[in-house]
Amino acid sequence: MEKLDLTKQYKSYYSAKPIPALVDIGSARYVAIEGKGDPSGEVFAADLEALFPVAYVLKFHFKALGQDFSVPKLEGQWWFDMKKFGMPSLASAPAKVPRSEWLYRLLLRMPHYEQKCRWRKP
Repeated sequence: MEKLDLTKQYKSYYSAKPIPALVDIGSARYVAIEGKGDPSGEVFAADLEALFPVAYVLKFHFKALGQDFSVPKLEGQWWFDMKKFGMPSLASAPAKVPRSEWLYRLLLRMPHYEQKCRWRKP
C-alpha cells in the first residue's frame, strides 16, 4: 500500500515564499479546532492535544481500508476582534492586542478519500 504524503503532493501550498502572495489552493478538507487565548497557555495546549488524536483516528481508519496517508504539518490562522481593538497594522497588532484575546483556528489537512458508509442495524 502506498502512503499519500500531502506535504509532498501540495508542495507549493506548504512552501513559504520570500514575498507574500495570494495562492489558489482549491478545495481541501481539514480537521480543525477554534479557540481563544495565549498560544503558550493551557487552553491552547489542550486544543492542540485534542486535534492530533482526531487526525490519527482518521489516519488509522483509512489505513485499515487500504488508504494510508501521512498526517501533514500543523497550520494556524490567527485574528482578533476588530470591533474591540480596531485595525492596528500587522506589525503593531501583537503589542496592542493582548495574547489572551487572540483568536485562532488550528488545522490539519486531510485527504479527499471517498468512503461509503456501512450502516448496521441494531
